[in-house]
Amino acid sequence: MNENLEIYLNSKTANQRVLNEVGNCYFYLPNIEINTDTEEAYISVRNAVIPFSWYSVNSTNNKLDITYGGTLHNLIIPSGNYNINTLRTQISDLINEAEQHGGSHLISTSYNPKTNKITFTSVHHQYTIHNTSTCYEIIGFKEGADYTSTLIGGAHILTSNISVNLFVIRTIYVASDNFILSNINASTPNNASILASIPVVGNPNNIIHYENTTSKHRIHHLNNINNLHIKLIDQDGDVIEFNDVNWSMTLEITIVKKQKNNI
Repeated sequence: MNENLEIYLNSKTANQRVLNEVGNCYFYLPNIEINTDTEEAYISVRNAVIPFSWYSVNSTNNKLDITYGGTLHNLIIPSGNYNINTLRTQISDLINEAEQHGGSHLISTSYNPKTNKITFTSVHHQYTIHNTSTCYEIIGFKEGADYTSTLIGGAHILTSNISVNLFVIRTIYVASDNFILSNINASTPNNASILASIPVVGNPNNIIHYENTTSKHRIHHLNNINNLHIKLIDQDGDVIEFNDVNWSMTLEITIVKKQKNNI
């Protein structure tokens, strides 16, 4: 005989938020006893209502480290939702302000929609964008290298070498270190605590609805569910910044009596 237990979670009533993040919560629950000798337990995320309230530029991808005219600038792109034109204008403004230049932009930017790439141009100085930057994905550069402008026709030019991507969060993982499962995440193979993968659909400022009627995961180890830890992370393992907009979800634990072996 199976026993189903549903756990209703609302981040607004979480008992604790890690670093005050809505996507990283603890819930204090009554004791749930599972006899591992005679019972098996399975868990699933039955449903979830999650706000599409994060910004395309946030604390995980907002740093631009650039050396311009021999001076290193550590620039922070203000958090917010950008399209390609507002983003490249913002970057030019930041460099202009950092150099305290009151005239035209020291580095201008242009966007080629055919290739989905940005070109940076300066008629004044050579410049280098450093791999300590966290914004490579949104400005179209492969990670792991510095990039220096090339003098072409009297201007210092640098064009992104991959497509610009402002769709920075493509998947929401519901993770909990209270449960050790058999699921495998190729990005972090040692992380066996992902309960569900929710695709991001819709537009910013809308609601993502998730319904699951079939998928259940066997719990190999249950760790202190009285202090339930739920994290909503992106495909790179970063906690999603929901800008204090709350989510809700239902977990279901199914307890199954083990079959006795006939002797």
